[in-house]
Amino acid sequence: MHASAESPILQLEGVRKLYAQNGQVIEALAGIDLTVTRGTIQGVIGFSGAGKSTLLRCISGIEQPEAGRVIVAGTDLAHQQGDALRQARRQIGVVFQHLNLLRSRTVAGNIALGLELARQPRAAIRARVAELLAWFGLEDKASQYPSQLSGGQRQRVAIARALSLQPAVLLTDEPTSALDNETTASVLNLLRRVRDDFHVTILLITHDLESVRVLCDRVAVLEAGRIAEEGSVEDVLLAPKSSAARRLVHSGAELDPASAIPQQLSATVIEVKVIGELAAEPLLWQLTTSHGVQVNILRAQIDRLNQTAYAFFVIQLAGSQASVEEAIGSLIRKGIHVNRVASEASA
Repeated sequence: MHASAESPILQLEGVRKLYAQNGQVIEALAGIDLTVTRGTIQGVIGFSGAGKSTLLRCISGIEQPEAGRVIVAGTDLAHQQGDALRQARRQIGVVFQHLNLLRSRTVAGNIALGLELARQPRAAIRARVAELLAWFGLEDKASQYPSQLSGGQRQRVAIARALSLQPAVLLTDEPTSALDNETTASVLNLLRRVRDDFHVTILLITHDLESVRVLCDRVAVLEAGRIAEEGSVEDVLLAPKSSAARRLVHSGAELDPASAIPQQLSATVIEVKVIGELAAEPLLWQLTTSHGVQVNILRAQIDRLNQTAYAFFVIQLAGSQASVEEAIGSLIRKGIHVNRVASEASA
């Protein structure tokens, strides 16, 4: 994780956005507070209608909120107008869900667009476009048009264009939407390299839990225009506190123990969540050899959260009550999260 104790690069304070619809006032954002540290990849996740797209438009300065502050690199975009707003918006690059590449412009022409609108000198534009084409591996596509590119290549062009003015913050709206699994993995790896090489903070707005798990350092869960929960990816995805986060996490069933437990159960069942280096240890084998309990694996998942390994198990323990309790205690003493799901007494 690249977040540090540096000052925040993005601060949302009480951001509120209203819309009129069919004679009614809809509160799309209901007082959003969020602080993003420089160098972080911050996820914002939620179901459809949670307010994610509205939040992106308010952060990018496309729309202004009715109340609150949107502070990017020290400037409050919510209270800027005209030229001052246009200058401030250069601190933000945006990759829209549908990319919005201009079909009539070549790859090089699309990347140059922001630089031209900013009235940069022609020599500077050519140099910056050449630099971005090289970094994104698009030199041989410079004179082609978006219709001639693959989905992953179009995504690269859109990201390169968003970075042309060297923004402090890159907003990405559903960057893996409609991409196949291989291209999705490529785009997520690319965004991590963008953060590292261009020293830009990334805000990933998505409904895709897998993208958050693979890429983000922190995640905010948005529901009905409010942040229901925010924290490290490990904390929010492995131990969600809010009902909104639990619904998102369990919608994929990958961390939901209930679906793995037999209805008729006469043994101790525990949920085990292991984060970091311990995830590579033979923990279940140790329970059998060191404590004499029998272990029946009901569900198991071993994966990574961003760059952190984790393992998730739902296991049934059989043996004497003393040996079962000692086995559970040994896990807890290692700093492993254990949740007792069922036991003989409650079955």
